[in-house]
Amino acid sequence: MRAGRLRLAAFPSACALLIPQALVSLARQAPELDVRLTELEPPEARALVLAGDADLAVIFDYAPRTAVHAAPGFLRLLETGPESGADPDQHRDVIAVPLLDDPVRAVLPTAHPLARRGDPGTAIELSQLATQPWIAGCERCRTHLVSAAAAAGFSPDIRHSTDDYVVVQNLVAAGLGIALLPQLALTAAPNPRVRAVALSDNPIRQIRLIARHEMAGTPAVRAALRALQSSAAEMEGVGPSMR
Repeated sequence: MRAGRLRLAAFPSACALLIPQALVSLARQAPELDVRLTELEPPEARALVLAGDADLAVIFDYAPRTAVHAAPGFLRLLETGPESGADPDQHRDVIAVPLLDDPVRAVLPTAHPLARRGDPGTAIELSQLATQPWIAGCERCRTHLVSAAAAAGFSPDIRHSTDDYVVVQNLVAAGLGIALLPQLALTAAPNPRVRAVALSDNPIRQIRLIARHEMAGTPAVRAALRALQSSAAEMEGVGPSMR
């Protein structure tokens, strides 16, 4: 691999757990590669990739998006290179490959009745939390909670708003509300005063790597994907049911 620069964007909890080990692995594989990491939320990271100001990004989605296309073509390009006859135009602007399914948990204070009862692996229904006060992120970040609650037949009473997972857990621990948080965030910043409880419909956020199709076959992106896949595989043993 020739010396060069690889510009990577990733969201905060990925930067905390998934990215560091991947960058260590990548540095061993390609010590001449100058990797630059920027922490960004998925919409900003996507925009950076589309503008050509980042080479690839680690993002997440709670549901499929029409602007991001399925993995097989990306994997084929990574294996064979763009000159092999694979048609990158079928992917329009952005192509993606899944890295990790990150379960979403209900986060309750340890004294909460639903946190204390039954086996630790017992799942609960989201509707059982309908009357609780909630802690959620900004208007954009809370859309998953709002839509999941609507599907469960209620509108969440959001009392406090923060995008900081540490603050969310401290507010929950203080008994000021409950929250939904992804397991990756809970593992990155564990709080012994809260309990993460599985939900019966097993909601996930899918963590993916995205790149513009013309970048997908480059040696730097191929190496980065393999390093990220290796780091994601190690997440299987970090926290309950990460896969």
